[in-house]
Amino acid sequence: DDDIKDLKIMDILHPDNAIETYRTFGKVKKTGEVSNAQTALVAKNGRKIDLSGRFSYDEKENEFRAYLYNITEKIRGDKA
Repeated sequence: DDDIKDLKIMDILHPDNAIETYRTFGKVKKTGEVSNAQTALVAKNGRKIDLSGRFSYDEKENEFRAYLYNITEKIRGDKA
C-alpha cells in the first residue's frame, strides 16, 4: 500500500500508550534492547491492537526494531 510507506509511528501509535511507548524507546536507545514491552497501535479501521514483545535499537543504522505479538484477545479476556 502507498499509504504505508509514509506512515510515522505517531500515525499509528494508540494515544493511551504513547507516553509509555516513548519512555520505552528511550530505554531501548540507552540499553540496546527492552524485552516484555507492551504498546498499542491503531488499525486502519480504528480498532486498538494491543501488542507485547521486544524492542531493539541499532546504533549504527540509527533505527528501532520491534518484534511484537498481538495480545488483544488476551487483554480482552483478562478484563472480562
